[in-house]
Amino acid sequence: MDRVLTSLTRPDFRSKDRNLSLKIVLGVSGTLCVLAVIIVPSVLIPMNNSERTQSEFDQCLQSGKDNLNWCIDSCYDDISCFPYCYENFQQRMEFTCLWYTRNMYFFLYGIYGYYSVVNLDGSYNDQGIHIETPHDDFNGNAVVVNGILYVIGNDWYSNSVYRILIMIVVIVKIYKLEKCSFIKTEIEMNYSYYVGSAMLSIRNGTSALICFDNNEESRNCEIFDGNKVTKTESTIHTHGSGSLGYYKEKPTAFGTRWTECCTGAKKIEMFNNTSVWVELPDHPLDMAYVTLVGLENGALLSMGGKFNTNDQYPWKTQDSYDIWILENDIWSILGQLKESLNDRAISMVVNSSVFVFAQEMLRIDIDGNEILKQEELGYVQWPAAYLEVERGFCFDPGHNTY
Repeated sequence: MDRVLTSLTRPDFRSKDRNLSLKIVLGVSGTLCVLAVIIVPSVLIPMNNSERTQSEFDQCLQSGKDNLNWCIDSCYDDISCFPYCYENFQQRMEFTCLWYTRNMYFFLYGIYGYYSVVNLDGSYNDQGIHIETPHDDFNGNAVVVNGILYVIGNDWYSNSVYRILIMIVVIVKIYKLEKCSFIKTEIEMNYSYYVGSAMLSIRNGTSALICFDNNEESRNCEIFDGNKVTKTESTIHTHGSGSLGYYKEKPTAFGTRWTECCTGAKKIEMFNNTSVWVELPDHPLDMAYVTLVGLENGALLSMGGKFNTNDQYPWKTQDSYDIWILENDIWSILGQLKESLNDRAISMVVNSSVFVFAQEMLRIDIDGNEILKQEELGYVQWPAAYLEVERGFCFDPGHNTY
């Protein structure tokens, strides 16, 4: 990639030449000069976003310059201190400010307070994203309904008695993301869905199917449309911490938390047009923590998770690297993952590529019943849902860690 040197000024996002770099020349006490050259890669900006992107970059750059000046002033005459200041400034530019010169796509909501914005090319930003939460221990699973991200999250009580109660029975509320804050709604769930629950967007994104509360033996399901919650038919088998995906364009449940705990470890159930769960052919193995991906041709992928190596006590499990495919009600192995998925992941399908967000961001290219390529694109933490956003989503320079 071509790189050039220019002065330390804001880049012109509307110009054709978007190769950027920085040069800093600083005089200290009139005698000491330190030269630092920072080179950053080419970037592409859609023309209709140039003005907004320019403003975001300006704010981030100014904040970085202020931090740099403060760091330099704090060095006094300690020459060894200056490289540290420049290194921090370079990291800020490359990992945060210049992020606004890229074409970002999705905000990843992660449980335990991990947030990031990712591009499907693998680039991501987890610095400077600030979202207000109702309390410091805010946590929960999430789903997108009508383009709004909702979190089935825990409530907070300062009283120690209630805090002990929360450890026994998880108390949950529904929160929605408004601008850059999670706001508690007045909508209440009928069951204590939490981090271990499964959520699937249905009805063209206008509702969500939410199943399996914090109980390992759970079979409960409800439908949430953004305004109300409606109970629906429970699954036939228990799928505590199981997964939901699409098979033949219908919601399908499979998997459990522990391979020996629940009757649904091998059982596949499909939510048919009459809102009744119908059993499908069993999976060959007892599976837990699987990731389900519905393909455009109606087939269902089951990836990763854990399986029993013994069919009876004493139970013994190991990681599964297999990518199973359910097609025409028959299970077969499509291929193998390069890395195991130790927990449930979220996914999206774009053309013939499956993007998986687990601890790693993976791209798996599929042609018919053949895996053409697998690629690790980056690292993300505990993702639970993704929301398409604009560049600079919820960015606050004051919350940058650099």
